[in-house]
Amino acid sequence: MIGIGALISKGLDLASEVYTSDSERLELSNEKGRAEQEYKLDNKRLDVGLKTAHIRDTANARKANEKIQESENASWLAKNSIYIMAFVIISLTFYLYFWVISSGGEVLTKNESMKDIIIYILGALTTIAVQVVGWMFGSSQSSKDKTDALTKATKSI
Repeated sequence: MIGIGALISKGLDLASEVYTSDSERLELSNEKGRAEQEYKLDNKRLDVGLKTAHIRDTANARKANEKIQESENASWLAKNSIYIMAFVIISLTFYLYFWVISSGGEVLTKNESMKDIIIYILGALTTIAVQVVGWMFGSSQSSKDKTDALTKATKSI
């Protein structure tokens, strides 16, 4: 048989597990707030790191192209393959848009299964064309400004 003292002790132990004082609640709230801030800061650092990597990747691709263009040993094809691919991608994109528009949308309504494929191809080509134009005509100054801004943001974090 359990004595009254042991019963009271068990009851107090249970009550202390369930009951949280105001100071304990405040401490838990502060700890939760710190954890949330740390999480947000880590996400911002990761985002800055990803953007920095993307900018460096683009800059490296441009530098590689510059080296090929300046090389005396590079063939005509090596010097122009990027421009040929860009021309083909952008021409194909515009041709497909022209084809769909000139058919009055008939291409999309004739065969339902082809409609999804054509829309998918147009979406993919549009995305690639935007990237090609951004790479070909993106200004070096814009890239430098982005790099400087990301460097500044990284230092402030």
